[in-house]
Amino acid sequence: MRFGFLSVSLEIITSYCFSQHTGAIETPGFRDPTIAAIEGTNNIFFINQHFPFLGPLIFGHKLKKLFQVNLFGKSEEALKGLHGVLQARVKEVLTNPASLDVAEHETVFHHLISSESRMKMLSPGEKPNIPSATSLFQEAGVLVMAGTGTVGNVCSRGMYYVLGKEEVREKLVRELTDAWPDREQRLDLDKLEKLPYLVRLWTCYLRS
Repeated sequence: MRFGFLSVSLEIITSYCFSQHTGAIETPGFRDPTIAAIEGTNNIFFINQHFPFLGPLIFGHKLKKLFQVNLFGKSEEALKGLHGVLQARVKEVLTNPASLDVAEHETVFHHLISSESRMKMLSPGEKPNIPSATSLFQEAGVLVMAGTGTVGNVCSRGMYYVLGKEEVREKLVRELTDAWPDREQRLDLDKLEKLPYLVRLWTCYLRS
């Protein structure tokens, strides 16, 4: 169940933020290598957050191979693949900003590179300060890591308690069934967000 939620979270965050699809939800057993890579590197990023002086050793060129073999293990290739996808997307939007015009929907790059709100904040004659490729890649990486692990873990924990409490489960199922009688039809997000018991329930789990 947890890997299912992680896979859905990864697909949503990469689609929403970068207009990219990973195919994680189509992997048998939801055991996509990218999920394993994200899971395996969480502790490394926490270490780097609290001990930033270790960053150059872990992620830099010196001793990089040695550290990656020990810390990233079998997830290294999947992590490289994810990095490659994000780096390619960053390169594409920087070299050809017009590619944003044909995206399925607005992405994070629309707001970091060419959003109207950013342009309005500029003084007359001031040129927009476009983030560097490194900065955009780092932003993308943070969004993927946080948007996948955090959301997936909260959903897994919440569902665990829902399934473990019959009264809660029955009440939630009843509300969802009343609001969504035909599951073959799409339920609009704005309607889903207004279901009172569902909202109270997940707000409670977010706070716990």
